[in-house]
Amino acid sequence: MSVEFERVDPTRVRDDVVEFFWEQRHSWPGETRDDYYDVWDWRYTALSEGPPIVYVARSRE
Repeated sequence: MSVEFERVDPTRVRDDVVEFFWEQRHSWPGETRDDYYDVWDWRYTALSEGPPIVYVARSRE
């Protein structure tokens, strides 16, 4: 299996990433899907000194 990494805009992958962690439960603090969205939004707005950077890994088919 081959994997590729891609730098992406955090707003573009927000729903997919939150859904990924929500399906695994207990990966992030929070009891609801909205809590997970709050964690994502806080992480990519409150801590960045510059433009936020997100890398995703995808399997190559």
